[in-house]
Amino acid sequence: MNLFPEVHIKIYRTYIYPRLEWLVSLKFNHLRQEVLSGLKGTVLEPGIGHGLNLAHYPPEVQIVIGVDPSAGMKILLDKTIKSLKVSPEVVHYQTGAERLHALQDHSVDAVVLFLTLCSVTSPKEVLSEIYRVLKPGGELRFFEHVQAEGKMTRWFFSGIHPVWKLAAAGCHLNRETEQDIRNAGFEITSLRKKGILILGSAKK
Repeated sequence: MNLFPEVHIKIYRTYIYPRLEWLVSLKFNHLRQEVLSGLKGTVLEPGIGHGLNLAHYPPEVQIVIGVDPSAGMKILLDKTIKSLKVSPEVVHYQTGAERLHALQDHSVDAVVLFLTLCSVTSPKEVLSEIYRVLKPGGELRFFEHVQAEGKMTRWFFSGIHPVWKLAAAGCHLNRETEQDIRNAGFEITSLRKKGILILGSAKK
């Protein structure tokens, strides 16, 4: 017997989870300015979600290209944009970040990943696309869930991972994001770790 039929999962991910994720994400507002500080020009934000970063972009950022496949997140994003007195121009693509066909090579000045790589189908493909569309010398800013350090901590998170992944719409707690970024060709220029979270920047 399937306790979670596909239609129930779709309803949850479209109408319930986006609002739960919005509430949880509010606790990270104090980090948004740090992640976004100093950016300018055109910024790509895969996993833009409900758009909580928009209020924290510096005025030098003129365009934010948001990518997110969730219809539920798009509803909240539209509400966020309407509520802001001042924000960058937002161009939105309702699609996954693994294939950014609408964006040309070397077309963005910076990329922001804010709790994104933990939820995508293929971090490797997303980072490959990011590398392609980022201008030479462009910067990648990131704040992400990662694999926990320590044997017991990893064991704990491995145990709860199946339930967490279902409840958090595909979020993984066991990804080696730092290494994935390096393997994609980026040079990490700053990195801060705390538990299962990392925050930093990298150059192309």
